[in-house]
Amino acid sequence: MGDLISNSTVGLHNIDQYLRYSMLFVSVQGGFNQWLNQAPAEQKIPAVSLAASNLYDSDLLYYVGFNLNNRLWRVATDVPLLPERIKRWYHAKYFPLSTDDFTPLQHAALGFWNLYKKDTAALLRAYRHFESAQHLPQATVAQSIANVLNKSCGVETLADVTKITQFFDWGAFQEAEIRLVAIQHLQQLFSIAQEATVAAESVSKLNRNAALGRATAQLEILITTVEDTCPQPEAWHIKQAALQWRSILAAAAGQIGDLTVIEPVHNPFVAGNPVKPPLFVGRDDIYKQLESLWGNAGKTGVDSVVVYGHRRMGKTSILQNLGLQRFGVQTHVANFSMQITGDETTTDRLLHYLAIAIFDSLEKNGVTALAEPEATAFARDHTLAFDRYLKQVRQAIPSQRVILAIDEFEIIEAGIEAGRIDKSFLTFIRGIMHKERWLIFALAGLHTLQEMTADYWNPLFASVTPIKVSFLSKAASQDLLANPTDDFILDFTGEVTDYVYGFTAGQPYLTQLIGRSLVSLYNQQVFEDQAQREQRFTIVDVDAVVTSSDFFDIGSFYFGGVWGQAKDGTVPFQTDLLKVLAQAETSMPVENLFERATVEATAGKAALAELIKHDVVNAHAGSVQLYVPLMAEWIKRTQF
Repeated sequence: MGDLISNSTVGLHNIDQYLRYSMLFVSVQGGFNQWLNQAPAEQKIPAVSLAASNLYDSDLLYYVGFNLNNRLWRVATDVPLLPERIKRWYHAKYFPLSTDDFTPLQHAALGFWNLYKKDTAALLRAYRHFESAQHLPQATVAQSIANVLNKSCGVETLADVTKITQFFDWGAFQEAEIRLVAIQHLQQLFSIAQEATVAAESVSKLNRNAALGRATAQLEILITTVEDTCPQPEAWHIKQAALQWRSILAAAAGQIGDLTVIEPVHNPFVAGNPVKPPLFVGRDDIYKQLESLWGNAGKTGVDSVVVYGHRRMGKTSILQNLGLQRFGVQTHVANFSMQITGDETTTDRLLHYLAIAIFDSLEKNGVTALAEPEATAFARDHTLAFDRYLKQVRQAIPSQRVILAIDEFEIIEAGIEAGRIDKSFLTFIRGIMHKERWLIFALAGLHTLQEMTADYWNPLFASVTPIKVSFLSKAASQDLLANPTDDFILDFTGEVTDYVYGFTAGQPYLTQLIGRSLVSLYNQQVFEDQAQREQRFTIVDVDAVVTSSDFFDIGSFYFGGVWGQAKDGTVPFQTDLLKVLAQAETSMPVENLFERATVEATAGKAALAELIKHDVVNAHAGSVQLYVPLMAEWIKRTQF
């Protein structure tokens, strides 16, 4: 007893030695109780806490406040001959069994005793005992430790791990005078839970796996060291929690280590040019339609298609990605863009260009039996020359087929109207479709053939299947931003990708442009301005990008194209409606739109139908708004 009073550390060590090497538990317990009873209120829990660190016999805590001699008498007096009323009185006076009668000190001691139980269910009992001792100083610290341990050992999923941080009572821990080493080890769990949160919130595969890798590495260190560095009784529970967490994290992803940006990040986003995988995303529905039409085993006699949609929706990218073995090795894809033909292209030159496109595609795929088509033959008789060349191709690749993809096909109409391309050209193409069943045409442009106004398009109406290209889904937009390449090191949260989607509505070009602008912003801040920042984009970053004049200058390739199509279209008043919609904060009833635009209802409906058809305006339940919210800002900046 004297040792405990003069030097608690030495006294507790001596008690431990007595418990290890003698049978004097009752005597030791009496001295221990006397020491605790004499301690001031503010020192009672610190004293129990000190005793609770690495005890040889944790039952010393269980019997705090109890007179073991009386307990032995209780056993001795528990005989049938003694009246029950006397036994109840004696037991209640000297050895109460109900926890309702325990003192706060006894609750605190029982809390630590439960922590010593190698049973996660005991953690909740410990928490409740500490809760009952709350008016003693430092009881909240012990209660908070028990709560974190209880929650940490009860996780089953990655989402559960991320929620652990909310159970840390930092106010209590900062005022802690007890269990400081245990709290330091709990802080390691907190750090690991933060990494798990990064992984759970990240939509980048690379950054998600990196966060899981860092968390797993920290867990490995904790598992191997906690029993040597953390006092009992918390050490066992922390190790159990770490083992459970490691299994959960291992199921989510493997370890790949930490990643740090040490040089400007390569900008993978492409704004304007056709894109290839992995930037080419969200068009599985289009290819499923094409695969259902064309099959993948060299099937002939299938429908040709016209791929149509609004400006910069990705039509060219769809054509240029046809050749990725989607339709079998017996299929060759020849790509041709009408933009390279020039303003002076005539029918003979156009057919010669198409023949060259087929020749180049076959030569690239190892077909060497064909000679390059000569321009002179097409100059003499272009239809005959093209027909004979196709016959040579058919003989060179029997049982195979060619997809001839023609981009910007509406340029053909301009050539016909200018008199450079024969009106019979489209009739000739339709005849080729029916005759050469191994040749499949894939036309891409702004309009469906039904929107082509001239009668000479009619021959193609019944010969092709229209396929519309529209906006990316939210999931595809998210994947595009977060995983543009397998090694993209910067990160987006789901909140930020949703925020971007709110500006673009999934317009592919604008989504790419925002991604490109964000990477440029990061490189400028980190490597030019020498600023310290996270490798994760925020809503503040997105706002900085979409409010800059540079963004709208570059984006004019899209915005200006949309505006120009509406302005130069055959249906008037489209731009009048766009100006009104650009100034509206929310969707607007159709009647209000026509009134504010001072457009008569019949003309307004025609103009609105055109804008809806071209995916410029979205209509729902009698109200309308701009499909792409950023379009409103561009109109306000440039058209007023």
